[in-house]
Amino acid sequence: MANTIIVSLGIIMLVLLATIFFLLKKTKPPANDQSISILQRQLSQISTQLNSQINTIATQVSQRLFESSQILQDTNKSIGNRLDSTAQMISRVDSSLGKLYESNQQIFMVGQDISKLSELLRAPSFRGGIGELLLENLLHEILPRQNYSLKHKFKSGQQVDAVIMLGDKLVPVDSKFPYENFKKVTASVTATEKNKFKKDFYRDVKNHIDKIASSYILPEEETFDFALMYIPVESVFYETIIKDEAAQSINGEKAVYNYALQKKVVPVSPNSFFAYLQSIVLGLKGMQIEKNAQQIIIYLNHLSSDFQKFQDEFRIVGSHLTNARNKYEESERLLERFSDRLESAAQPKQLATAPPKLTGIAE
Repeated sequence: MANTIIVSLGIIMLVLLATIFFLLKKTKPPANDQSISILQRQLSQISTQLNSQINTIATQVSQRLFESSQILQDTNKSIGNRLDSTAQMISRVDSSLGKLYESNQQIFMVGQDISKLSELLRAPSFRGGIGELLLENLLHEILPRQNYSLKHKFKSGQQVDAVIMLGDKLVPVDSKFPYENFKKVTASVTATEKNKFKKDFYRDVKNHIDKIASSYILPEEETFDFALMYIPVESVFYETIIKDEAAQSINGEKAVYNYALQKKVVPVSPNSFFAYLQSIVLGLKGMQIEKNAQQIIIYLNHLSSDFQKFQDEFRIVGSHLTNARNKYEESERLLERFSDRLESAAQPKQLATAPPKLTGIAE
């Protein structure tokens, strides 16, 4: 590009020179050779100045073109790097989009599974089985196995989902719950529909509370005078107990929670039931400590009785030892007297007169 500009400048200079010569030819010829010489010198100077200016301009243009070429190279390099980065980013985006597509497919499949599960949960028997399974897992995670029993049957033939054993007493736990009208409450759009289905739902809950109170609270069969109504879903517990308790009542009817407590049925959710079970575990530990303390007291009483017997025997041995010592000392005194007599008997006695004459012996 620099050569093209230089060539263009040369052409411009030639055009200027040709124009000057053309003008000279059209003008009147000079009067003498001196004028021609002066004109030639002026043209030569003009040509020199034009060449100098053209060279200067060419140098500046060449320098600017070189700088522009460097900037262009740097720009091309930067653009190339950015294009490479963009290509890598596009590649990563494509990969992410592929993974996102796979995730969406998995989510779609999970959604289908949830839809199928929702269809299954519509059956009351299946929902009841799920509630029993959740209750069993919660009891298994917290309580010792010997302190709870599943599907406990009473003499009346009624079967409760679980009982918790506290000492000699039982706490019945029911995990079934009326759910049909609750779905209608959540699905209703207008306030009129919501209030209608809510009344039906609360009526179902109170009927269920009555059934628990009459079927499972049996003190004659060693149960406590209360039972637990396990609601396996926190949202249902909130709608049934917390929200209804805040509203106090609907159309003057007693709130579900107060009604349940009046019937000695305690509603519990998974979270609150967990807290109840933790308290029961502490109570069981306290009962175990009390039981161990009673065993220790019994053992100490046995030790006290054995110690008393040992003390009596020790006194008897002491009395025997005292008697033996007394007998020993008495025997020692008798032995000393006997020894003295033996010593005195062993020494000969001096005769005061002559010994008697023996007769009967031949002289």
